[in-house]
Amino acid sequence: MKRKRWRLEEDDNKSKNWGKLEKVISEIVENEKHRLKEELCEHYKDTYREVYREYDELKKINNALEYKVNSFEQMYHKAVESRDDELIKLYKKIDFLYCVSCDDCSEPKIVCSNGHSNCKSCIENGLNSYISYQTFATKEPKCLKCQILLDEKCIASTVDSNLWGKFTSERTRMDVEEKMNKNNVTLSGNYTIKRPCCSKPMIDFEGCASLSCEYCEKSFYCAFCFKTFNDSDECHKHVSRCDYNTQPTYHIISECQIISLKQCWNNILMKQLSESLSFDLPNPVYTPDS
Repeated sequence: MKRKRWRLEEDDNKSKNWGKLEKVISEIVENEKHRLKEELCEHYKDTYREVYREYDELKKINNALEYKVNSFEQMYHKAVESRDDELIKLYKKIDFLYCVSCDDCSEPKIVCSNGHSNCKSCIENGLNSYISYQTFATKEPKCLKCQILLDEKCIASTVDSNLWGKFTSERTRMDVEEKMNKNNVTLSGNYTIKRPCCSKPMIDFEGCASLSCEYCEKSFYCAFCFKTFNDSDECHKHVSRCDYNTQPTYHIISECQIISLKQCWNNILMKQLSESLSFDLPNPVYTPDS
C-alpha cells in the first residue's frame, strides 16, 4: 500500500512538473514571438524608410531630368526658329541678287514688291512669248516667282525699247480685238446681230415674228423693227401692223415677208456695227411700201 501511494505521489509530482515545464515553454515561445514581432516591425519600418528615401531621390532625379528635357526642347525649338529666320533672310538675299528664273546676277534686273529679282533676258523672253502667241499668262509682265505685276515703267526703261514697243502695240491690238469680240464682232468678217433687249446674239426662228427672249423676263420684240414690249399680246398686235411687215399677220407666210425681214435685219446690223466700230452710215436703203 505504501509503495502504491508513493507511486501515485510520484506521478502527481511528475504531472505538476510537466505542467510547469509546459507553462515555462509557452511563456518562452510567447516571449520569442513578441520579440520577433517587434524586430520584424522595426526591420519593416527601416526598410520602408529606406525605400521611401530611395523613391524620393528617384523622384527628384526624374524631375531634374524632365526639367533638362524641357530646357533642351526649348533650346532646340529656338535654334530651329533662328535657323529658319536666317534661311528666310538668306533666300531673300538670294532672290534679290539673283534672277529667280535663271540665277543670273550680271544683267540688269527688276525687283518686284516682294523682293524677287527678274533679269532683263527673262523679262524679254516673256515679252517675245506674248508677241508670238498672245497668251493671257504673258499679257501683263509678272514676277516669275510670285506672279505679282511688275512696274511697267521700270520694264520700259530696262528692256530693249523696240521690243517694248512691239509688245505694247501687240497688246493694244489684242485688247481692241477682244473688245470687238465682246460686241459680237470678229475680225474675220462674221458679224452677229444683237437682240434689242439684252444684246445677246440672235438665233434662227420660224413661224411667228413676235419673238420672246429666253434671257430676259417678260421681254418681247418685233422681228422686223426690233421694237420691244412687256406684253406678248401687244407685241403680236404690233407685228401684224408693223410698217415693215408686208402681210397683215404676225406669222411668216410668204417669201415677200422673208425678203423684207432680211432687209430690215441688214439695216439693223449695219446700225449696230456703226455703233460698235464708231463709223457713220448713210440713211437706210430700205423704205417700206406706202
